[in-house]
Amino acid sequence: MFNANTGGLDALRACIASGRTPAVVSNNSADAVRAFFDRAEMPDAVKVIVGREPARPELMKPHPWPMRQALEVLGVAAGNAAFVGDTSTDLEVAAIVGTPCLAYANKPGKREQFEDAGAAVVFEDMYALADGLARTRL
Repeated sequence: MFNANTGGLDALRACIASGRTPAVVSNNSADAVRAFFDRAEMPDAVKVIVGREPARPELMKPHPWPMRQALEVLGVAAGNAAFVGDTSTDLEVAAIVGTPCLAYANKPGKREQFEDAGAAVVFEDMYALADGLARTRL
């Protein structure tokens, strides 16, 4: 999701600048996510990264474990957070945990799929998310 060419890093920067605390929940390893941020020259941008648990594939999304871990570490109630996702699995996790999902429709057909699945917001441009975050400071 944090592809430098699609505005994902701009959205992350806007999230931080607006007073929010970002976390990453991924089915990739936490080390792989950290390596991405290192390459993007943002090694300290995200303090909470919950990746797949080694040798525990049953805990990968859509299991709620990674999202609940991130919320616990942040000390935030599910209803006071938002989850940005780009797959139907992400919407499943958000619904299970009770967190609104902001759905990134990055491919044709996803907008309708996410709207039908009950996403709180559906957007097709990460720069639009960055702009929205920048306009709503905490």
